[in-house]
Amino acid sequence: MRRFFLLLSFCCPTLLSAAEQPNVLLIISDDQAWGDYGFMGHEHIETPHLDKLASESLVYTRGYVAAPLCRPSLASIF
Repeated sequence: MRRFFLLLSFCCPTLLSAAEQPNVLLIISDDQAWGDYGFMGHEHIETPHLDKLASESLVYTRGYVAAPLCRPSLASIF
């Protein structure tokens, strides 16, 4: 009986980790405005790979930051 519970304790984490996880991609760039992408409507900047990714994904068009400066905002993410 003890061996059964020992074996079960090794199998449970494997079964739980087999559940499908969502795919999340966070793209961080320094000193880039929200409109500096082709998929956000910029006329001159071409971002074909990001445009393709955006067409197949959910794009958030509003963002809020913890500070008006770059470094403190990045530090608040992590």
